[in-house]
Amino acid sequence: MNVAELLEKRRPEWQELEDSIAKLRRVFGCRRMNAMEIAKFTSLYRGACADLALAESYRLPPGIIRYLNNLVGRAHNQLYSDQATSWSSLPKILFRELPCRIFSDGTFWGGMLLFWAPFLVCALLAARVDGFAEQVVGQETMRMMENMYSRPLYDHTSDERIAMYGYYIFHNSGIGLQCFAAGAFFMVAGILITLSNAIYLGTIFGHMATTPQSANFYEFVVAHGPFELTAIAMSAGAGLRIGFSCISTGGLNRADSMKKAAKSVFPVILFAIFLFCCAACLEAFVSPSGLELLQSLGIPPIILKRAICVLCTSLLFGYIVILGSIQWMRSHLETVDSVEK
Repeated sequence: MNVAELLEKRRPEWQELEDSIAKLRRVFGCRRMNAMEIAKFTSLYRGACADLALAESYRLPPGIIRYLNNLVGRAHNQLYSDQATSWSSLPKILFRELPCRIFSDGTFWGGMLLFWAPFLVCALLAARVDGFAEQVVGQETMRMMENMYSRPLYDHTSDERIAMYGYYIFHNSGIGLQCFAAGAFFMVAGILITLSNAIYLGTIFGHMATTPQSANFYEFVVAHGPFELTAIAMSAGAGLRIGFSCISTGGLNRADSMKKAAKSVFPVILFAIFLFCCAACLEAFVSPSGLELLQSLGIPPIILKRAICVLCTSLLFGYIVILGSIQWMRSHLETVDSVEK
């Protein structure tokens, strides 16, 4: 019996492994299966690995090798990646895996650069070059912004602020979702939408710095700005990650490549949603508040709002850059040690 015939006789075991993978996906992980089923699955997985090695050694038709490679890859992912998440593993996810993943993700930094670079350039041009803001956002938009911030936005009732909170969540998350979805499905469109938002917002920020209403404007935006703008850039980067997976598939077909990318950016999107919710809370309850208690003590409200801005920026920098780099180095050293052993 030659190798091709031997492997052909093993097709029923390959199909059994296919069925086991489907069952694992339905029950969301190995922990829902009993010990006998898990032992059977690992036995089938080892057999498929041996068949793949045999097929590659004897240079069998590419179709068989491709099928076995795909089968082994899916089985491996079920064994080692799709583990059930419990509350006890939440601290590890939040303080080790997530900051490491964000810090080491090139598309996250690409999204940050794509948003912040044009934002800062347009803010500088709008503040320094006469007529730039009018050409970019239009005179009507400039007048509307100046009228909106012609006085401090302190006179809101508690019901109005609750309504504002809901509005800001949907509005801000909608911008992030727009950047994410456009990047995921139409990569060029995602880049253009992110650039459009960055240019528009940067121009508004730069123009308002030159107006008599600048104090009111910056008092309103300073507290929630770091969380909101970072979440927009993070959403854009996550979308570009999925969009780029259609171009660089890593040997997978495009559907599997997109699934893999979507799984890797899912925690990042959850983190961006969390930032949007925090920004909406600050924008509804802190940014438009006169903070009467502080005023009675002779402390201007802008002082606390600036302090919140510094705190939010420090938290983002500490979580993503400092903690992320530490966990990335730790993960890298663990990988090196495992290879040496």
